[in-house]
Amino acid sequence: MSVYFYMRINSDDDWDEKKYFRQEKKLRSFAEENEYAFNTEGDERTKNVFKDNCPGTSFDRKGWQELNGHLCKGDCLFIKDISRFTTDTFNGQNMFMQLYDKGVKIVFLENPTADTEYLINLIGIAKSLGVFHGSEPENMMSLLIFAAIDRALNERVFFQQKVLEGMETSGKKPGREKRGYEKLTPALEAEIVRCIKGKNKKTRNDLMMQYDVSKITLSNYFKYVKTKLKLQ
Repeated sequence: MSVYFYMRINSDDDWDEKKYFRQEKKLRSFAEENEYAFNTEGDERTKNVFKDNCPGTSFDRKGWQELNGHLCKGDCLFIKDISRFTTDTFNGQNMFMQLYDKGVKIVFLENPTADTEYLINLIGIAKSLGVFHGSEPENMMSLLIFAAIDRALNERVFFQQKVLEGMETSGKKPGREKRGYEKLTPALEAEIVRCIKGKNKKTRNDLMMQYDVSKITLSNYFKYVKTKLKLQ
């Protein structure tokens, strides 16, 4: 059995490599606790950590394709949470089932009820109770992972919405300046929306100069506006 780790972010910020930090910290700590190798560099024989900086709606990702080429029957893949694996329920279900049929187990550290082993055990219990007949267990595996992915992604959107609501509420109270949103004017927000939609000829450097904001501040504004657009 070989052990692999996968990380994914989705950022167009050149300086946002730090976004891997939380995922890597979680996975590296898990690897150390279980005495697994955690090699982000190396040749085909030693490297076992792969990552992507791209959307999670499909699996046409360079890092994932490289990883998938290594995965064999009996291997185990560790991922921080389902949203790092996929942000599309249907495509995520299909890939999960491909790996399941291949004999590869997936472990989501923060979504344990979607782990391959958990689902296999759940189906085993159901079979022992006479719930399934014939090929139904295979169909149930597909249904269970579909439900698990959909639930996890919806919970994530719900959490983002709560965070956004909290940010907007706190912005109406004294002390908003301390939160760093005092420079997010309607004009700058409109510029950011156009950038996100690819309709703005201005670069981020242009916006930094025009609105007198730092790289980090502008990056935070982009995150805020992206979340806001997703919830509209």
